[in-house]
Amino acid sequence: MTTSMAEKAANEGDKLKHSLLLEVLLRCKEWDSLTYAETHAGAGRYLAADQDKDNHYINNLSNLVAGLKDKPAEETAGSRYFYLLQDWWSDNDRTGTYPGSLLQAARFLMANKIKAEFRATEADKDTCDRLVKAVNDYGIQPEQEKFQNKIEWLTKNDKLVLLIDPLSFAEDFFKASEKKLNKGGMDLPTLAKLLDPCWEKKSAVVLFWSGFGNKGGHVKKGIAYGWLKCICEQKKASMCCHHDARLHNIFVIGIGEGKKITDQLLQLDWSGSWLSKTILAGL
Repeated sequence: MTTSMAEKAANEGDKLKHSLLLEVLLRCKEWDSLTYAETHAGAGRYLAADQDKDNHYINNLSNLVAGLKDKPAEETAGSRYFYLLQDWWSDNDRTGTYPGSLLQAARFLMANKIKAEFRATEADKDTCDRLVKAVNDYGIQPEQEKFQNKIEWLTKNDKLVLLIDPLSFAEDFFKASEKKLNKGGMDLPTLAKLLDPCWEKKSAVVLFWSGFGNKGGHVKKGIAYGWLKCICEQKKASMCCHHDARLHNIFVIGIGEGKKITDQLLQLDWSGSWLSKTILAGL
C-alpha cells in the first residue's frame, strides 16, 4: 500500500467521496439488484497508526462522530455516512481504523438488504492482499490486476454502480504514460474507455473522484467538468459535481434510470449537514 493512501484515509476527500457514495447506494433500493464495481479499491481498511503526526484524519473523524451532540436526522444529507461510521466505531476492535469505500459499500448494501454483486481491482499486490483480508467476510473476491486490463469485467453487468477513484490525474489530460496508469493514474482517454460500456445500460451510476491539486487545480477541474458535461449531453445522461475547498471533486453521472439519482443528489441540502464544512453545493 502506498504511504499516501494510508496518510489520507478519512481526510476531506474521503468524507466527500464516501458520503456521496452512500447517498447514491441508498437510492438504488428501487433496483432489484446491482453490481457494485471499483477500479482502484485500495487496502479496504486503514489504520490511524499509519498516519503521521500531521495527518490525524482517522482519529479526528472518529472523535467528531463520537462527540456530535445533535445526531443528524435520518433523511438529511450525509446522515447515512454518519451512522455507518458510528456503527463501525461502536466495536472496540475497530478503534483506530477506517473502512475504505468497498468495505463501506458492502456493509451498507447488506444492512439495507440490497442484493449486490461486487467487482473490484487493485493493482498493487501488498495492497490487494490487505483488501482481500478486509472484505473476506462479505464474500468479495477482488482481482489483483490493473484496472485498465479489466474494463469489460468491471462494467459488464447492467444495473451498475461504478466508482472510479484514481490516485492522481495526468498533467496532460489526454495522454498519461503507461507507468502513470499502472500506478493508479488516469487520463481522459482511459476515462472514456471506462465510460463507453456504460452509456447503453438501463440503470447505471458512475462516480468519478479526483483531486486536482492547488497548482492549476481550478483550470484542471474546468477541463474535466467541461469534457464530462459535453459527453453526458451527447449520451443523454445527467451529471452533478460536488466538491470541497481543497479541490477534491466527485462527478456523479446518471445513465438510464440512474438519472433519477443524480437529480435527487442535486436537491440535497448540505448547508445544514454535519458535513457542511466539507461538502459544497453540487453543480
